[in-house]
Amino acid sequence: MRVPGFSKLELQIMEVFWQRGNISIREVQEALPAPRPAYTSVQTTIYRLEAKDAVRRVRKIGNAHIFEAKVNRNTAHRRLLEVRTARRSAQMGQRQLRLP
Repeated sequence: MRVPGFSKLELQIMEVFWQRGNISIREVQEALPAPRPAYTSVQTTIYRLEAKDAVRRVRKIGNAHIFEAKVNRNTAHRRLLEVRTARRSAQMGQRQLRLP
């Protein structure tokens, strides 16, 4: 499985999933640090994480969907480091090209 890259909010939300396990959108929103994003922002972000195959719906209780992380913390952090290292290498290469 390809590990997706995460935005800052996506990473914060994934941290909540990794700490708490199966959880609803409302519970994720309430677990985020202040100032908390709006419920709809968290909902949209979780749906995007679902599209990236980072989380999945495990069940529905009433109107609430319960989600769980599909990607483990170590794999996601490794991917984040790979992306940052690649960006930094690209920046270094551009700097070297500019030098006389």
